[in-house]
Amino acid sequence: MMKVFFDENMSPHIARAMNHLCFWEDIEVLITKEISEIGTFGKPQTDEEIAKYVAEQRGFIITRDGDFKQQRLIAGLVKKHGYEIGVFLVPDLVHWDQVKLIANRWGDMMTAMRTIDKPFWCKVTPRGGVKQLPNP
Repeated sequence: MMKVFFDENMSPHIARAMNHLCFWEDIEVLITKEISEIGTFGKPQTDEEIAKYVAEQRGFIITRDGDFKQQRLIAGLVKKHGYEIGVFLVPDLVHWDQVKLIANRWGDMMTAMRTIDKPFWCKVTPRGGVKQLPNP
């Protein structure tokens, strides 16, 4: 089963909706801050713990592209530990624009997940679609 994780900076409502919409596919959509296996109970999850867990699940993460600290961290972990992870960077949009973007580009993101070798980074935009970026 393909696992797609919505980062804590993304709307959990969109993640839950996408999980319901994908029930007939071999895709599970999860929310990182709701996974008890990440980190230590009762403490905030670190980006490193999230990246490690997503990589262990051979998953993909959707995050806002303004989170450059996390991008550098994941890139460092990929190099250091050989993590296989796919990252989708989405712009910081108001809620309904984010809903439209994810819904309109979901098929393109699924195609990227199935065809691009990990590790990879893709930028997701309303006009440009899903474009692979050079690995940081």
